[in-house]
Amino acid sequence: MKQLEKTYKLLEFNKILENIASFASLSYAKELLMQTKPFKDINKLNAEFDLVEQTLTVEETGKCNVNFGFEDIRIFLQKAKLSSLLSMSEILKVSKMIKSTLMTKNSIMILCDDTTPDLKELVFGISNQKKLQNEIERCIISETEVNDNASKELSKIRKEIRNKSDQIKKQINKFITSKVYADCLQDNIVTIRNDRYVLPVKAEYRSFIQGLIHDKSTSGQTLYIEPMTIVELNNDLKTLHLDEEAAIQKILYSLTLEISINADQIESDYEKMTKLDMLFAKVHYAKANKAVRPIINKKGIINIENGRHPLINPQKVVPTTTYIGETFNILIITGPNTGGKTVALKLVGLFVIMAMSGIYVGAKYANISMFDNVFCDIGDEQSIEQNLSTFSSHISNIKYIIDNINEQSLVLLDELGAGTDPKEGSALALSVVDYLDKHKVKALITTHYNELKEYALVRPNFQNASMEFNHNTYEPTFNLLVGSPGFSNALFIASKLGLKQEIIDNARKKMDKVDIETEDLLQSIEKMRSDLNSKQKKIDQILINNLDKQNEIEKELKNIKKTKEDLQNQAENFKTKYIKNKLIEVDEIIDTIKELANNPTPQNLFKARDLKSKLKKIDDNEQISSNEKTNKAKNSFHVFNVGDDVYVKSINQEGTIIEKLKKDKFQINFGNFAGAFDISDLTPLIQKKPDFDQKVKNTANYRHIFSGRAIQIELNLIGLTVAESQVVLEQYLSDAYASKYQQVKIIHGYGTGKLRNTVEEILSKSKIVASYREGKFGEGGKGVTIVNFI
Repeated sequence: MKQLEKTYKLLEFNKILENIASFASLSYAKELLMQTKPFKDINKLNAEFDLVEQTLTVEETGKCNVNFGFEDIRIFLQKAKLSSLLSMSEILKVSKMIKSTLMTKNSIMILCDDTTPDLKELVFGISNQKKLQNEIERCIISETEVNDNASKELSKIRKEIRNKSDQIKKQINKFITSKVYADCLQDNIVTIRNDRYVLPVKAEYRSFIQGLIHDKSTSGQTLYIEPMTIVELNNDLKTLHLDEEAAIQKILYSLTLEISINADQIESDYEKMTKLDMLFAKVHYAKANKAVRPIINKKGIINIENGRHPLINPQKVVPTTTYIGETFNILIITGPNTGGKTVALKLVGLFVIMAMSGIYVGAKYANISMFDNVFCDIGDEQSIEQNLSTFSSHISNIKYIIDNINEQSLVLLDELGAGTDPKEGSALALSVVDYLDKHKVKALITTHYNELKEYALVRPNFQNASMEFNHNTYEPTFNLLVGSPGFSNALFIASKLGLKQEIIDNARKKMDKVDIETEDLLQSIEKMRSDLNSKQKKIDQILINNLDKQNEIEKELKNIKKTKEDLQNQAENFKTKYIKNKLIEVDEIIDTIKELANNPTPQNLFKARDLKSKLKKIDDNEQISSNEKTNKAKNSFHVFNVGDDVYVKSINQEGTIIEKLKKDKFQINFGNFAGAFDISDLTPLIQKKPDFDQKVKNTANYRHIFSGRAIQIELNLIGLTVAESQVVLEQYLSDAYASKYQQVKIIHGYGTGKLRNTVEEILSKSKIVASYREGKFGEGGKGVTIVNFI
C-alpha cells in the first residue's frame, strides 16, 4: 500500500469523501469526489475554496433551482461521434441532460453578482443547446414512440397505415357480424398474430373459412386464421410498417447526427454540471457539519479553534483547540489512556488533508498550512467512530518517515517508543524527536514518557500539551490543553477507586524521588490551572450576561428612537395635511371674493364682508392651533437644554435658556430681563427663509385685509414675489373698493420692472378700476402706481 493511501486510511479520509459523495446526484460526480486528492498549488486550492464559498452564497439565497437528475450521457456521445445510431431512449436522455443544464444555468446566473465571479464564469461557459433539445422533443414522444409529425414522410405513411387498417377491419368485421360464421368463431373479436389481422376460428370449423393459419391456442381448440380476402391488404399493411420503420430510422439518424456535431460541447457542459454537483455536495456537507472555510498558508502554521472530529457523534464530540508552527514546531501530547490523545492527533491530520483538498472543516476557526507530505504512525486499524485507540509502534513506518521528510512535512506519531523496554523506548523517542527538530519538521507526538515531557520543557521548538482529566469524576474530559504537560493519574485513580492505601504508598516509594516530585508539581499546576479555568468561565459568563443586558438596552433605545421618529412623522403628516386643507379652503374663499369683486353689487359686497370674517376666523384659529397645539407637539420631540438659543413667539424676542423649571417650562434670559415660558412658546433658533404666509403677514396692508380693520390708502408690495403680490393686490383692490375709496397708491418700486408689469396687468383686467397712472414727482415716480376706482 502506498504511504499516501495508508495515511488516508489511518485518518479515515475516505469516510469523509463517502459522506460528501452522498450529497451528490450524478454518478460521475460521486466517482470524482471519491478520487479527491490534496492540491499541490496554493492558488488552485484557494480558487477551489472560492468556488465552494460562492456556491454557498448562491445556495443560501434559498432561490437556487439546480437539477442534476439525469444520467451519464458520455457513452451516448461517444456512440454518436462514431456514427453509431442512437436509440430513442438514448436521444431522450441527452435531451433531458440539456434541459436540466439550461435550467440550472438560468437559475444560477440570475443569482450571481459581483461577489460570485468565479461561479458565474463557470456557469456562463455552459452552451445553449435549446434548439437541439426542442428538435428532440418535437420528434420523440417517449422511449418507444416517434411523433407522427417528426417528418412529412412519416406523417404520410402513418396516415396510409391507419387507412389500410380501417380497410382490413371493415373486411374482417363482415365475418364477425355475419350469421353464417357465427358458430365458427371462438370470439367475436379481431386479433393480431405475426403483425397480421386474424380471426379466432374453432378448430372443427377450419374448412368453413378459407385462409392462412398463423397460430393456434394452447388447447388446440382455436385456430388463428387470416382470411384470404384480407391477405393482400395485410401484405400492404406489412409493407407500410416496413416503410414506417425506415422513416423512423431516418429521423433517429438525423438527430444522432445533430448530437454528434455538438457532442464535444455537450460533453463539456456535462463536465461543468458534474463540477457544479461536486460543489453543491461540498456545500451541503459543510452546512450539515457547521463547517468553515479554512485560511490556507504555506508557513507550516496550524491553528484550529474548537475543531470537531467529523466522524464522532456531534452530541458527544468535544471541541479541540490545537496550534503549532508559530512559536514551536513539535507538540508533545501526554495524558491517560483513552483520554483522547489519538483522536486529537487524527483530528489535526484529517483537517490538514481536508483543507488541502478544498473541503470545509468543522471548527470555529481554522488556519491550516499546506504540506508536501503528511506522515502517520498511529498504529491502529480500529475505527475512530468507536473512540478506540491502540498503542503499538511500527519502527518500519518511522524509518520510512525519517527517510522521506523535509521542512514541508507534517508528522503524526502515536505513542512514540512504546512496545519495548521503557528506558530504551524513551531514549529512542528522544532521539527521533531530536532528529525531527533538527530537520525543522512540524510534528504532533503522543507519549507516556516523562522524559519527553521534560525534554519539551527545556527545548525552544517544543511545547507540551495534555488531555484534561476530571478529578471529581475520575474520567478524562477529552479536552486538549496546549502548554500544560499531562500525567497518567494511575495512583490517583487507584486511590479514588478504593485500592488499599498501603499498596498506593508502597508504589510511591518504589517510584523515583524526582519522578514523584515532578508528578506532584505537575498535578499542583494542573489543579491551579483547572481552578483558574473555572473562575475564568464564571467571569466569561458574567461578561456574556452583561453584554446581553447591554444589547437589550441598546435594542430598547433603538425601539424608543424609532417610536420617536414615527411620532414625529405622524405629527408632520398631520400638520401638512391640516395646513393643505386650510389652504384649499382659503383659496376657495379668495376665488369667491374675486368673483364677487367682478360684479360689485350691494348684495355681493355683503357676501364679500362675510367671507372676510370667515378668513379672519381661520387666521385667528390657525394662530392658536399653530402656536399651542402643533408647535407644542412638535417641540415635545425637541430636547431643549440649558444654554440653547430660542425664539419666544408670544413676545417676539430671542433669548437663551438659563434654567429648566418644571415639566415643559423654561427660564429664558433676554439680556435686560428674564422670564418663564412654556415649551409650546419656544422655537429652536434655526435660520430659515421666511415663507409666503410670513412675508405677507409682515405687511401692514395684509393684516388690514384679513382682519377687517380700516383699509389703508396705499399698499406696499416690495419684498413679495410676482405670484405673492398678485394674490395680495387683488384682495386689496376688492377691499379698497368695498371701503368706497376713490383712489389708492400701489408701491412696487423700480427693480427689474417685473412687479410693476404684474401690477399693470392686474389693473388692466380689473372691472372695478376706472384708470391708473404712473406716480408723479413727489408721489414716488415710477416706483408707484396711482389707481382710480369706478
